[in-house]
Amino acid sequence: MNTTENQLITLKEGQTVRGAGFSRYSQRITVRTARGYAAKYNEDQDAAYNRAVANGHETVWTYQEPAVLCADYPGKAEAHAAKLKEIAEAVELFDGQAVIIDGEKLIVRILGERFSNPIQFINLNLDI
Repeated sequence: MNTTENQLITLKEGQTVRGAGFSRYSQRITVRTARGYAAKYNEDQDAAYNRAVANGHETVWTYQEPAVLCADYPGKAEAHAAKLKEIAEAVELFDGQAVIIDGEKLIVRILGERFSNPIQFINLNLDI
């Protein structure tokens, strides 16, 4: 999905994103949230969020899948093609762009493809 630097967009837990200028061959980058993680395990979402804030942890982050080599198997080519298509169609984020995730307005900080958390989200309302 093409976006512009000044476009305010809403992202959600589990959504695939990519950083502006990232290679089209980069690994899948997924948005993760404290609330989404808690929901996955049927835990109290607000308690998880408050605990993350109290402990100085990020409440929203990205995770880049590691690159792995594996043997050929039936369906591998199709699975790889689907993954590349998902990455190519992912929302493109720009350094300094404002986004909304879990009702919070955050600023995007692009770190780079070489990191496991290549895109950070800065919450300007938290005193962390």
